[in-house]
Amino acid sequence: MSQTAHLHPFAFPAGFEEEVAGLQGPIAIVGAGGFIGAAMLRTLVGLRKDTYGIILQPFMPWRLVGLPPSNVVTCDIRDREAVARLFAHFKFKTVFFFAAYGAYARQTDSRQIYETNLLGLLNVLEAAEGGGINAFIHAGSSSEYGLNCAAPPEGAPLEPNSHYSVSKIAAANLLHFKGTVGGLPTINLRLYSVYGPYEEPDRLVPRLVESGLSGTFPALADPEISRDFVFVGDVIEACVVAAARGVKVASGRSSRDRRVDQGGRQGDRSDGAHPAPAVPPPDGGDRLLQ
Repeated sequence: MSQTAHLHPFAFPAGFEEEVAGLQGPIAIVGAGGFIGAAMLRTLVGLRKDTYGIILQPFMPWRLVGLPPSNVVTCDIRDREAVARLFAHFKFKTVFFFAAYGAYARQTDSRQIYETNLLGLLNVLEAAEGGGINAFIHAGSSSEYGLNCAAPPEGAPLEPNSHYSVSKIAAANLLHFKGTVGGLPTINLRLYSVYGPYEEPDRLVPRLVESGLSGTFPALADPEISRDFVFVGDVIEACVVAAARGVKVASGRSSRDRRVDQGGRQGDRSDGAHPAPAVPPPDGGDRLLQ
């Protein structure tokens, strides 16, 4: 284990540190103030001193407290010129893009959704062009499938059900265009509901843990709504592998907990005989809570 592993709580398999060491640097983590971005920065900065977290806030977010301030840079990705200056200065070779707006129910400004998820992404992609970038990994979302939510295969039609969904589909298409026509090494990983250290305390898993410790049950939403969950440490590993090897990553396994009701029971239906789940709320969250 790395001597700087105290910066994060994750245990990675053998060979992970070698994968990280093989990434071309400097490394940019865009959206490092958020849940997944912070977990990625905490992981990589202990292994690579040329890793930089790009945040919107002019102060150190709570998720990054304790990290070297020199590895955290403030830049509004909606500002095209500021992004261009940032990339010209650091000359990033590997980019992990986790910046997003609209994934939480409280984030309802439709213009900010597109300005962040699409135009902000475009600004970063344009700044990366011509810089000899080696890998550009983008955090997509299961919300891209929208209404088509009954365990869709990767190539299933995308049926947006919110501005957030539309913005993530547009982002995926932009990445595909920049990759196939523009020649950038882009990969879009459609993440399902991510949980783990540094996530918002009002999300499903933290609330379940909190309720369990207090001997109570949380108020849940429609029990017919089903979600697939992935641990944030696995997401970090998948992103690093995708950047290091230039490949898509998937678990290769399918399993679903059909419902969690107020009695805390889980009905595991992994036999493939799933009824069509209820349509999830039109946002990118894990809204199984009322």
